Amino acid sequence: MFVYVYSHAWVDFRNRHDAYANYWNNSVVAINRNRLFCYANRFRYATYGRHVWGITASDGPDGYRCYGARPGGHDGTVAPYAAISALPFIPQEAMAAIHTMKELYGERIWGKYGFTSAFNVDRDWYSTDFIGIDKGIELLMVENYRTGFVWRIFMRNRYLRNAMNAVGFVYDPEAHFVLTPEYTAYYQRLMTGGIETTAKAPYAAEAPVIDGRLEDWEWGHEPQVVDATMLVPGIDRLDPNTTLKGKFWATWDENRLYLACEVEDSVLVINMPPTRRGDFWYTDSIEFYLQPGRGLSRDLGIFKLAAIPFVAAGNPHACRHEDSNPGPLEEVAPEVEYASSRTATGYAMEFSIPWHYLGLSGLVSPGTKLGFCFTVHNSDNPDAPLGAYVRDAMIAWNPVPEVWARPDTWGTLILVSPEDS
Repeated sequence: MFVYVYSHAWVDFRNRHDAYANYWNNSVVAINRNRLFCYANRFRYATYGRHVWGITASDGPDGYRCYGARPGGHDGTVAPYAAISALPFIPQEAMAAIHTMKELYGERIWGKYGFTSAFNVDRDWYSTDFIGIDKGIELLMVENYRTGFVWRIFMRNRYLRNAMNAVGFVYDPEAHFVLTPEYTAYYQRLMTGGIETTAKAPYAAEAPVIDGRLEDWEWGHEPQVVDATMLVPGIDRLDPNTTLKGKFWATWDENRLYLACEVEDSVLVINMPPTRRGDFWYTDSIEFYLQPGRGLSRDLGIFKLAAIPFVAAGNPHACRHEDSNPGPLEEVAPEVEYASSRTATGYAMEFSIPWHYLGLSGLVSPGTKLGFCFTVHNSDNPDAPLGAYVRDAMIAWNPVPEVWARPDTWGTLILVSPEDS
């Protein structure tokens, strides 16, 4: 909830919107979702209840965490400042939470300066600290709830008013939407439009050696290129001075599908420990998405291959993820071969995938089509701490929002006959 309340501490966004959104309404929706998330999880965590909610960045039993109302983002810790700072947005529900938390747990979380920073009934943990930033947002938002004093004074500043006018904010008390109709229509077109892309995989007269080097591949065709003009919306903070470009090839025979890629990356970040086997997208890495049933009358699911060219120990790591059998390849698809190598401008990787992992044993022939996409995750932080999330950008062969979850937007890979290869 942090970002949905702190952004309103000084600026009065009520009855205003820009070309994209009504940010006041957006915060109301987000705060209510946080509240309902706690209510829905009340049987799993003793802390949560109808009137005990507020998952947000705070201290917790294991130290400070950026808690959020999402699976895997919480552990039963509630920060009272969340409900208090929600008073201007949902006053009735926020006031009920304040009274309930004080009534149930006041002996352990109420003191000289009001509520302490957080508590977790499940872990029998109750903070004894009063955090200044928590008290600050409580003070501001309580006064905004009572009188609107902070908003009223701050909004008199002509520099602020000029800035809001310059970026397109308009006063519109009849705006009951979160996203403007124009932006909603644009986003829907973006989400459903897709980009038609097709690549051919020539037949391999001789299977390539999977050693991370690409010299022995018999391509017979130009690679497909993915570059900085193909940023995935929402993951697009690419430094304009950075070089980021990927290209990929595919080939096949009756036993396996072979994939290779070469990535030009001006800052190669290697910061994942070997134990972090599923966090490839935290740092420099690549993915191949495969949908083997495209063009067939049956659904064969998807096969998503993700790989880090080098973990901190120096070797590559690859896994399946977000498909029917996720996990390290050594455990869930041990017959898949893969390797990586450093190049003068970045790195190269290659893979050999038995058809049976795709459900296509004995079913492949010239003309077989697979749904397909290639992506590159990028970081430009050469000093990235070990294990830290440092991804800045993602480029894709099909650069549409949430491409990883939308097989219908992926391109098509077509197997080519030996005669045409």
